[in-house]
Amino acid sequence: MRISASFLAKARANAECLMTDRCIVTRPGESVTNPDTGLPTTGIEHVYEGSCKVQTSGGLASEQTEGTAAQAMGAVSLVWSLYVHFPYG
Repeated sequence: MRISASFLAKARANAECLMTDRCIVTRPGESVTNPDTGLPTTGIEHVYEGSCKVQTSGGLASEQTEGTAAQAMGAVSLVWSLYVHFPYG
């Protein structure tokens, strides 16, 4: 099966319409030491700023950990994941 460029562009535009959140992605930048105090200050480097989609997913995970002490006591474990979707290109 071959996907046409026009179909891919339409699908990408539809996906980007769902990206209604705004994200700023940073990473640690250059670290500079203050000569008076000797304390380091780490700068921030902007990697991305723009639209994105933040999505959560989760639920009960106790069934996946059979035989653990928590399961023997009847404990319920909640596991939540956080996903961030960015536009491509």
